[in-house]
Amino acid sequence: MKPSLFLVVFILGFFTLGYSNLNAQQPIDSSTYYFNLFRNPTKSTDLTSAYTFFNTHYKQSLTENDTLRAVLDLRYMAIIQNEIGFINDSENTAIKALKLLDGIGNSETTLEPRIGLYNHLGKLYRTLKKYDTALDYYHKVLNLVQSPNQQTVVLNNRALIYEDQGQYALAAEEFSKAYHIALTTKDARELARTLDNLGHVQSKLGNPEGLINMEQALTMRLDNQDASGTYASYKHLTEYYKNRNDTVNANLNAQKALDLAKSINSVSYIKDALEMFLGLSTDANVVDYQRINDSITLAKQQSSNAYASMKYAYTEQERIAKANELEKEKQKRWKLLYMGIGIFIALFSAVLYVFLRAKHKREKVLQVYETETRISKKVHDEVANDVYHVMTKMEGGLKTKEALLDDLEHIYSKTRDISKDVSSIDVDGDFKESLLDLLLVFNSSDVSVVTKGLNTIHWKAVPQLKKMTIYRVLQELMTNMKKHSKASIAVLGFETINNKLIITYKDNGVGCDLKKQNGLLNTENRIKTINGTIIFESQPNNGFHVKITV
Repeated sequence: MKPSLFLVVFILGFFTLGYSNLNAQQPIDSSTYYFNLFRNPTKSTDLTSAYTFFNTHYKQSLTENDTLRAVLDLRYMAIIQNEIGFINDSENTAIKALKLLDGIGNSETTLEPRIGLYNHLGKLYRTLKKYDTALDYYHKVLNLVQSPNQQTVVLNNRALIYEDQGQYALAAEEFSKAYHIALTTKDARELARTLDNLGHVQSKLGNPEGLINMEQALTMRLDNQDASGTYASYKHLTEYYKNRNDTVNANLNAQKALDLAKSINSVSYIKDALEMFLGLSTDANVVDYQRINDSITLAKQQSSNAYASMKYAYTEQERIAKANELEKEKQKRWKLLYMGIGIFIALFSAVLYVFLRAKHKREKVLQVYETETRISKKVHDEVANDVYHVMTKMEGGLKTKEALLDDLEHIYSKTRDISKDVSSIDVDGDFKESLLDLLLVFNSSDVSVVTKGLNTIHWKAVPQLKKMTIYRVLQELMTNMKKHSKASIAVLGFETINNKLIITYKDNGVGCDLKKQNGLLNTENRIKTINGTIIFESQPNNGFHVKITV
């Protein structure tokens, strides 16, 4: 690597993201002195003194388990190593800091140091001409940064790589983005740096605004007494005039750069300024020397590189692989847990099913027993007593043949009623006929039962459970009418509204004060089991009304 390239990295990148982040983590106590010492060196020994201090402080921070402070010490050491030309060592130190951060994990406190280290590695790999690797690190930075200042720094650094690759249009686009963001930050140094870089690239594209922007940036840097920035401006202007064969202005700006380097008493700046004068020479031997020297220097740096980044990437992959294995093991445990829960639920469901089935069976047996008891009572109370009375009358010779037949017909009607009351309902056949047959039982010379709309209902589409419930509820209502209402007419209406079956019942009986007991409560419970509603309305001497919705 050409020595001047190292200085360009130092000069142009001195106020890059690495330093922006360092400002966000200002050291305290005695560290402040050495921090300012390596940021603004005035003697050749300043950088060495600062490195020695931070190396000692790093070891102390590790002893005290202050990992973040140790990371900060390593960042300072990596920057100093880069500035004095130890690029390989700088890379190793930065990677060591990243490994410490990985041990802490990702959090708000690790964001700033991680951004600074990624940015520093980006600069190192740009110096080594490993542009793709450098761009990868800058891409990582761009995904993490949040403030406008940080964004301008990253865009500037990416643009410098595009410039090194000769992609001037792409570099100008990045610099332009950075410049417009810098306008909003009111950071004079960053604004001047971005404007100078933009002008430098524009000049390579033949844009006349390039020189105007570089001169404006130089004025801003002189006003702000930005020594390193001013040096970068003189260097860009020297290159600008050299490329246009303007030897006078090229030498003039190179001389200004050399005078500035001497005034700040920086050996590295002076060396770089003298190399600029060599670059202005047209002597063929000088040109060949520079070309060969650059090739040898770069080859040495690349061959001595320990590929710490590759090692870090491998270690990172190992860490990710282990994390994935742990995650798989965790998921496996969760699957076993879910499987156990599933088996438990299945067993519980099976036991519950058996229990409910047994309970349902007991309830069915009880229901059969209650039905048999009710039938037995009804046969005894209604049929047996009537038969006994007929037999008594026959023995006494009190009945004519016609009267006897009437009594027998009455007994037959009662047995038929009982049969209808307990018989199964034909819900699969013609349900309309079953309902008509039911209502016909209650139709007599004393009571007229009238139906409306029964033929309009599509009974086949009504579920069996609903039909059974409707049958039993209407049977209960008709029985209640026959026993208590003293009505002469009962009207039942059937209609479908919004896919709901509406059944209304009205009679002109004596009515009653509503009390939901026995039969009425039973009908209400039946309707609720099929998610329907039943409404009763009645007043004394004003009939009995019912509305069923299912």
